[in-house]
Amino acid sequence: MEQLGDARIDRQENSRQQRKAEIMDSIKRLYPGSVYGRLIDLCQPTQKKFQIAVTKVLGKNMDAIIVDSEKMGRDCIQYIKEQRGEPETFLPLDYLEVKPTDEKLCELRGAKLVIDVIRYDAHQEGSAVRLWQRAALDGTLFQKSGVISGGASDLKAMARRWDEKAVDKLKDKKEKLTEELKEKSKLESELANLGPRINDIKRIIQSREKDITELRDRMNLVEDEVLLEFCKEIGVRNIREFEEEKVKRQNEIAKKRLEFETQKTRLAIQLDYEKNQLKEDQEKVTMWEQTVKKDESEIERLKKEEHRHMKIIDETMAQLQDLKNQHLTKKSEVNDKNREMEEIRKKLGGANKELTQLQQEVTAIETKLE
Repeated sequence: MEQLGDARIDRQENSRQQRKAEIMDSIKRLYPGSVYGRLIDLCQPTQKKFQIAVTKVLGKNMDAIIVDSEKMGRDCIQYIKEQRGEPETFLPLDYLEVKPTDEKLCELRGAKLVIDVIRYDAHQEGSAVRLWQRAALDGTLFQKSGVISGGASDLKAMARRWDEKAVDKLKDKKEKLTEELKEKSKLESELANLGPRINDIKRIIQSREKDITELRDRMNLVEDEVLLEFCKEIGVRNIREFEEEKVKRQNEIAKKRLEFETQKTRLAIQLDYEKNQLKEDQEKVTMWEQTVKKDESEIERLKKEEHRHMKIIDETMAQLQDLKNQHLTKKSEVNDKNREMEEIRKKLGGANKELTQLQQEVTAIETKLE
């Protein structure tokens, strides 16, 4: 009963793995170039002694599916849900945060960086592999935080998956080679069976070719006898020579016609090009003529505006000259008035002087009278 139970469990596990493989193939076909595959299938330890260490580092992500973007991962999850498949872990390359490796870890003895002991495609899962740091050959993991976790006995069982993967690849290669060998043996057997038949067909073909040659010779003799006079008139030995010359002339005519058609096509293309160029040039000339007319109109308008301004300037200059003349006249009048005022001031000064003397005399008289 225990063996039957184990067999039933193995059968269920095989069915489960087959189902997962089918879904994996489906999403790879559905999203080619965006779904790369499972991490365990995309990388391989460089040596068998590193299998346990690499297994420890990859851990639960060994079966993770590598995709190119977070959106692609979400689309794959939705597809798996629709197919009622088991939950899967996805590692989107555009979402992973790749940090530089701590060079101090390289100084630890007896351990290597995982990135140095694993083969992978740098364009696919390289970013996913670089997320992990370093583990010893016995599975001891050194994390960036300083935590060191030891290896476990079940790692050996998990690490055997690398060998199983290699064995599966060899089995697939063996099956492929076996099928190719069977196909080759089948073809060789068929070819051996067809050998006698091929020889018979070759003999029949040779016999038929001989009969055809003899029949063609007899036909040529009959043609030569019937068309002897015609061949003499046109100056050929036999009708076949005439036909060969005719075919040759037809070929030459066809060649000349082809050359003519090619030249005609080339000239037509050149003519179309020249027409287009002429049309473009005419459009440019029309545009330039319109521009010239517009500029001439603008020049005429500016001339009129200049004439109007010059007229205003002339009038203003005339007014300015009149004002200057008036200013000179007024200035002359002012000078005359100033001279008159100066004379009046002089006279007024003399009068004031006389008035002062008279006042002095009056004061003197009044003094005497007192």
